[in-house]
Amino acid sequence: MVDRDAEEVTGVGLSISANGGIIFALEGGAGEHRLRRLPVTPGGEPEGAATESPTVSGAQLFTARPLGEDHLSILLETCEGRFCLSAELWDHSGASRGTALAGPLPAFTTVKNATTGRELILGLGREGAPPELVHFTRTPQGISSNQVELPGAGEERTEMLGMSGDGERWAAIYRVGAAEGHGSEVRLASSAAAPRSIEALHDALAIESMKITDGGVAVIAAFEFSRPRFMTLGLGADGEDDDTEPLLVPPGALPPVFEGARRAFLRDDGDRLLLDVETGAGDPIARRIPVLSHVGSPRPPADVTRQGDAFLIVTRTDADLVTIEVTCREPSGTRDAVRQR
Repeated sequence: MVDRDAEEVTGVGLSISANGGIIFALEGGAGEHRLRRLPVTPGGEPEGAATESPTVSGAQLFTARPLGEDHLSILLETCEGRFCLSAELWDHSGASRGTALAGPLPAFTTVKNATTGRELILGLGREGAPPELVHFTRTPQGISSNQVELPGAGEERTEMLGMSGDGERWAAIYRVGAAEGHGSEVRLASSAAAPRSIEALHDALAIESMKITDGGVAVIAAFEFSRPRFMTLGLGADGEDDDTEPLLVPPGALPPVFEGARRAFLRDDGDRLLLDVETGAGDPIARRIPVLSHVGSPRPPADVTRQGDAFLIVTRTDADLVTIEVTCREPSGTRDAVRQR
């Protein structure tokens, strides 16, 4: 638990790795805005003193992620009347290792991300424009940024469906055109080859899981009138030759490459912050786990990340910034513990 004064916390983020992490809190009050950083253990316990630095008025905390041995925070700001992403790399103590600015960016509608050994890559889907990849790369000097536009189709809408990274490799799956529209297609782009169309994903609603492997990129995709389907897509210049036939994923079973895959989502019923936990195929493990009551108050900012068999949540109470650990058993989803720190 970290004591806070009465000023407003507009955003929180939690970046955790095996060596520890940082809680980020974007705070504002009396015309002042700053990013506060608190080092934590791998289990989310406070470790050391908090540090802070001023930020641009009106900025939003976009994401916080581990990157190598360090931690990356990204703020969404306005510059030249458009969006910019302002990134800063921090060591575990909360000391800055460098900054990078990406933008101005056009408005985007969907966001996916992937982490390689030294990069965080954001995939931005756009309304009436090709998708864009924003690379934030860890360097010996700190952090750098680079923007790359993927092939689209004129003024068609583009939607990012999924991304994955491994080592120096990355892969992105995106849709060009409306999902129900004639002539729309789903494409696979990667660090290994130019984008290509994936007919087997034409009717996919979403990518539930995605992972780069030695044989290509493994995918579990959701469809409207069937169980999710598993397939592996080739990443080489002749990748289509290595594509496998889609296989239905039965309830309660995951392909070995996704064994143990779980993800969690925070939502709100107006009075409580709740947690949903799902398998890598989108099947429920636990629904509506009560995390925090906020009767009579707006939904507090919160972030969640997986750490081992538990999920760690950072959020704001009336007076404090807290971390909460949630564990649950499979396959019943019976809650083992909700522990506030």
